[in-house]
Amino acid sequence: MKLLKGTFFIVLAVLGLALMVLVLNIDSFKRGFKRGWERQEATLLASAMADSAQSMLPIQLNEYTKVIAVTFEKNKVIYLYTVSLESQGQPDIDELREVVLYNVCNGIKIRKILDRGVLFSYIYKTERTNRWITTIEIGKEDCVSLSGP
Repeated sequence: MKLLKGTFFIVLAVLGLALMVLVLNIDSFKRGFKRGWERQEATLLASAMADSAQSMLPIQLNEYTKVIAVTFEKNKVIYLYTVSLESQGQPDIDELREVVLYNVCNGIKIRKILDRGVLFSYIYKTERTNRWITTIEIGKEDCVSLSGP
């Protein structure tokens, strides 16, 4: 009888340990599933955002900049702009990057998408000749470096 009780407690302890491992694995699975779901949700939202924006284009932003296309490809929202160099001259690329970075990182909806791994790409070309001026790519880590240590 003592042997049976001892065996019962050992089996009970092993089952308890197995249950604890199972619970920890399920919790880990749920966290991984949630991260995967958030990434998928951000991808769907970014794709819908690009489709919606594309239906309203082209949009003249100011006297020399026009948005002509917005697409979503391979986890990246791509904005295509044309710039009229006749009225503006060659843009300051560093200043342009700072403005784009500030606007993307401080946009609440865009930032949520960015934080879940979707990239944003801004391509600038000349209006008259369609010559490439610059491409600015913004990822989550760019916003972290913007906010400082």
